[in-house]
Amino acid sequence: MYNYFRWYPEGKIIFAAPSRPLVMQQIEACHNIVGISQEWTIDMTGQTSPTVRACLWKTKRVFFVTPQVLEKDIQSGTCVVKNLVCLVIDEAHRALGNYSYCVVVRELMALCVQLRILALTATPGSKQQTIQDVINNLQISTLEYRNESDHDVIPYVHDRKIEIIEVFHLF
Repeated sequence: MYNYFRWYPEGKIIFAAPSRPLVMQQIEACHNIVGISQEWTIDMTGQTSPTVRACLWKTKRVFFVTPQVLEKDIQSGTCVVKNLVCLVIDEAHRALGNYSYCVVVRELMALCVQLRILALTATPGSKQQTIQDVINNLQISTLEYRNESDHDVIPYVHDRKIEIIEVFHLF
C-alpha cells in the first residue's frame, strides 16, 4: 500500500474489510505501522452517508471501507474508479457467489480499470473448489502461501497449548 501511495501521487488506494471493527482495526494499523498520514486516509462504512462519502472520494487518497459501501459507491459513480491504483481485499475467502467483493471486482474488470488487487486471508478454505472459486472471483493470477513454519511468519507465531476434550453424546 505504501509503495502505491508513493508511486502514484494522484492515485487512490482502497482497503476493504468485511466489518466496521475490521475497517477500524486496519486504519489504525495503517497509521501506526505503515505511516501514511491521517490527512490522506478515511474510514467509510454504512454509518457514513452517501453524500459525505461522495465528498471524501474526491479529497482523500487512502480509503478503508466495507465491501458493501465500495460496491454501492462504484455502482453510483461516486467512487471514480479511473484513479484507483490498488485494492486490498481483507478476508478474501468471503469472495464467493454475489458477495460484494465479487461484484466489485467484476465491476472494475468491466470498466477496464488497471490496478493491483491484493487479496488476503488466513483461512482460504478446506476444499479445492472453494479456493478456486475465490481465485476466479477475484481474478487472482499469483498465489503466495505461508504457514507457521515459514521464516517470515515464525516471529509472529506464539506457543499454543492444544487441549483435546472428548465429548460423548448419550441418547
